[in-house]
Amino acid sequence: MAGHGGFTSRRAGVFLPVSALPGNGGIGALGPASRQFIDWLVSAGQTYWQILPLSIPDQHGSPYASRSSLAYNWLLVSPEDLRRQKWIRSLPVQPTRRRIDYHRVIPETWRVIRAAYDQFNQFATPTEHEQWNTFRRNEAWWLADYTLYQALKDRNRQRPWWRWPRDLHTPIGARQHLDARLRRQMDLHAFAQWLVAEQWQALRQYAKQRRIAIVGDLPFYVQEDSVDVWANRALFHVDILGRPREVAGVPPDYFNPRGQRWGNPVYRWTAHQRQQFRWWRQRFIVHAQRFDVLRFDHFQGLGETYHVKASAPDGRHGWWVPTPGHELLRLLRRAWPAFHVVAEDMGNVMPDAEHIRRVYNLPGIRMLIFGWSGLPQNIHHPDFIRPDCFYYSSAHDTNTLQGWWQDEARWYEKKHWREYHLVETGPVHWRGIEIVYCSTARVAMAAMQDVLG
Repeated sequence: MAGHGGFTSRRAGVFLPVSALPGNGGIGALGPASRQFIDWLVSAGQTYWQILPLSIPDQHGSPYASRSSLAYNWLLVSPEDLRRQKWIRSLPVQPTRRRIDYHRVIPETWRVIRAAYDQFNQFATPTEHEQWNTFRRNEAWWLADYTLYQALKDRNRQRPWWRWPRDLHTPIGARQHLDARLRRQMDLHAFAQWLVAEQWQALRQYAKQRRIAIVGDLPFYVQEDSVDVWANRALFHVDILGRPREVAGVPPDYFNPRGQRWGNPVYRWTAHQRQQFRWWRQRFIVHAQRFDVLRFDHFQGLGETYHVKASAPDGRHGWWVPTPGHELLRLLRRAWPAFHVVAEDMGNVMPDAEHIRRVYNLPGIRMLIFGWSGLPQNIHHPDFIRPDCFYYSSAHDTNTLQGWWQDEARWYEKKHWREYHLVETGPVHWRGIEIVYCSTARVAMAAMQDVLG
């Protein structure tokens, strides 16, 4: 697990979620638009394409609280590529909108996958059947629980697993109720994963041929209504019914003076230690196979995690719990010494997490729009940027540079910004990107929304 020693030359990239690309299915996909974006990155002299997690998003559209820590988001499957392979005959046509309409996208995409599944079963060649069977064999260690969980959610009208009949509350109990219809639904969910996996690896190969490295994202937590909690209840702080008494969050900070109650179940670290962090190691090996660089989300959690009562409305009254992150990273480094990891270490980073980052020589993350407070030694200010970091113009969970300047920047932040520039030329977003690119950071990252102004 390489640190910033692996980032030996100055490089730059653009942050853009796959789902934000244009697509005729109402959501960005792993098809022509993705390849065109890679071509654009090459023409723009970039090295990295950073994306959001490829996991299935929750009911709010967030991939950071997924129903599976390993499964691909099948909404990203490319209808254009499926038609090119002759697995579907016509394309869904949904005009590109400012927002993804999941109420339309989910059933439409699932109809596309079902059509491809039927065509495949009728017309696939022996070679294609062998590829499909190989995928199922190789991925069975996680695919079996995932497809069963998804099929049961379909049967139970997408209700969370604790609202299913009691005999379905564990994989062992649920397997006693397998029938032909459930098996077919499981097969369909497995087929959806295969389609996305094939398209993703083809896109990665396309990027690699053009010397574009893809930066993936490893969410720290999973959501309560997930196959991870359903199938591995002992690894989480949940009661006998599987419901958490305490959940994850963060204390008051720059983002929110009331703190945040994320609601994710927190880990029972002693159970992970007894299993030699098998669940974490499995997650890591899957992500190492999918990406060239991995952003480790909420790196703070490897030193301490912030817990709040499940009944709490926000994150103001919580407590810190130490975690064995040092032990976990030692195992990961031993297994994957050459894989590149970036630590998402913004927010209230405690000394333990910072110590772990430096011990393992991992680059951190800094954000331009946080740099103008005027406080001495502000780590986000361009004058105090160290080479061992990825420096961003803005991020997926902040405002854009233009939006920050127009709606959020305080008078003293604008004052410090103007003092730094001396002469104002050009729009804010281009001046900001220029600062990031001229910094001493080893890697400069511009959010696509800032590139577009």
